[in-house]
Parts: sequence; structure tokens; C-alpha cells
Amino acid sequence: MLFSLVLPFRMKAIESPNKDDDTQWLTYWVVYGVFSIAEFFSDLFLSWFPFYYMLKIVNKKIRFNV
Repeated sequence: MLFSLVLPFRMKAIESPNKDDDTQWLTYWVVYGVFSIAEFFSDLFLSWFPFYYMLKIVNKKIRFNV
């Protein structure tokens, strides 16, 4: 989560005269926001299933080790 929030936020990208990178960053933040909202609402429903949070943690551990 830290890398998805902190690393893309750069003042140089915002202040650059090139507008193509502005479109790229806007697309990034819109997609990130949609996935964040979708994950929030899916957690509300999926948390009723047994072992959901444990499987979610294990899945994140496996992805980082690959």
C-alpha cells in the first residue's frame, strides 16, 4: 500500500510542461481509486466467509515472494 500511494506522487510530474504524463498519472489514480473502493465493498461481503482474512494475508505473502 505504501508504494502505491507514496512513490507515484511526485511534484516534478505535476509541474512538468508535458501533458502526456499528466494523463498517465490521472489514469493511474482513477484506476487505483476504483480498485480501492471495490476492495472495500468486497471486504464487507467476503468477510462473512470463514478464513477469508487468513487467505487474504497468505495470498499477499505468496505474491511478494514470487
